Amino acid sequence: MPRYFFHIEKPDWSIDDTGTELADEQAARVAAWRHLGEILKDEAGAVSSHGALRLRVTDMFQRQVIAITASVETAGHSSPSDVE
Repeated sequence: MPRYFFHIEKPDWSIDDTGTELADEQAARVAAWRHLGEILKDEAGAVSSHGALRLRVTDMFQRQVIAITASVETAGHSSPSDVE
């Protein structure tokens, strides 16, 4: 079974040296979306403080299968002294 590697950038790279065995590239894409969802659920503050998170999945030959970027933009907040 092929092995796929899930690398995460937030803002530094966390390299997956172990990988996960999955049936094929489609299964790796589905796993990528699920993995990103778990990261966002568990570490939403990390994404908010850095503005973005990137998940990059490669196969055992280091070919990119999918890359997903989640970014956060927040609206500016006015302080009471800014409001007339």
